[in-house]
Amino acid sequence: MVTVDYWSISLKDLSETVTLYPLLSAEEKRRSLRFKFPELQQRFILGRGKLRQILGCYLNQNPQDLEFIYGEYGKPFVQNISFNFSHTKELAFCAVTKEISSLNLGIDIEIINRKTDPLALAKRFFDPVEFQYLQSQSLENQLTDFVRFWTAKEAYLKALGTGLQGGLDQVVIALTDQPSFQNSGAQDWTLKMFQPDAHHWGAIAVNTNSCEFRDCGEWIG
Repeated sequence: MVTVDYWSISLKDLSETVTLYPLLSAEEKRRSLRFKFPELQQRFILGRGKLRQILGCYLNQNPQDLEFIYGEYGKPFVQNISFNFSHTKELAFCAVTKEISSLNLGIDIEIINRKTDPLALAKRFFDPVEFQYLQSQSLENQLTDFVRFWTAKEAYLKALGTGLQGGLDQVVIALTDQPSFQNSGAQDWTLKMFQPDAHHWGAIAVNTNSCEFRDCGEWIG
């Protein structure tokens, strides 16, 4: 049985960048400067700095010494651990397990955006079965379930390492009491969905059917 921990990471207190900035590599510091607005630069530093702290804790290494390598589509990897990271404006999540370092693991967190047109987007990007499901729901449930579909799909594609370039219609989700993947290529996968607050939905995808999840709360550092 594989245990996957997931941590929430607050990106609200921008003053924390002072202590976290020194943890970043030279390349990460350069990446932070590519963001046009200072607030986005600071949130990148917060997210990457706290991610380094978490991974350093699991690996018993100095966060500054961690070396990231990147897959073809930009997915980050660190030796001897499986992890994934996702963020919105002020909230991020990290999923991590040290039990199988080669595990395909993906996490996504999304804001429930009231300006979204769920049916229009679902018709364009989702499987027809999912679109028909959304059509059958109330207007309020359409938006919530659209976000649940999206997070589950993106978590799966992030686990594969392709991200959205892999195509949201390549995986089919069943939003039952225990949401699951329905396409044949993901039969041995586990899907975990969670709602950290009234404004967000999150999902974790793991390529094993023997998995449990542990909510570790907020990372303090």
